[in-house]
Amino acid sequence: MKTKTFPIIMFLIVGFFLISTSHDAHACSCIETTELQAVERSSTSFVGTSVKIEPSSGFNNIVTFQVERPIKNIEDGITELVVITHAQGSACGYSFEENTRYLVHTYGEKNQKTLETGLCSGNKNLGFSGIPLMMDESVLKNYPTSASLYPITLFLIIAGIVSVIIITTIVYRKKKKLKNK
Repeated sequence: MKTKTFPIIMFLIVGFFLISTSHDAHACSCIETTELQAVERSSTSFVGTSVKIEPSSGFNNIVTFQVERPIKNIEDGITELVVITHAQGSACGYSFEENTRYLVHTYGEKNQKTLETGLCSGNKNLGFSGIPLMMDESVLKNYPTSASLYPITLFLIIAGIVSVIIITTIVYRKKKKLKNK
């Protein structure tokens, strides 16, 4: 009877790890690019703080940014821009948070007042406002992206599962030896 409980316990432990460490799934896959490549392929690029996020009709979010630093194709004196993105990451939308600072790359006609962006545009969360930004590729590369954190997360998940299996096996064998004595 007790030998049948071991696989059940292992199944529950592994299941717990898989559920507790799961991440959002994205139906969209993006090619990793450098910051300079993201700027080159975008219509406009800027550093700004998201001040308002509103759902629009359909499946989009309208995000209003206070522009801190124009980088590409934004005229001097523009202090606010409106950017549209899909509301869900599975539709390649970027998940912006209010009152957070971003490096934003948009696409579309540069003469539009409302620009579009998405998960594959190369946007970066720069954290809260007040942190100075030097537009230098070496500085921008220091901000981790979810893609760069994925191998570390995967390694930790696998290491945790292997550790639990090893510890459970050792405990199980010790209990079995004690019963046989």
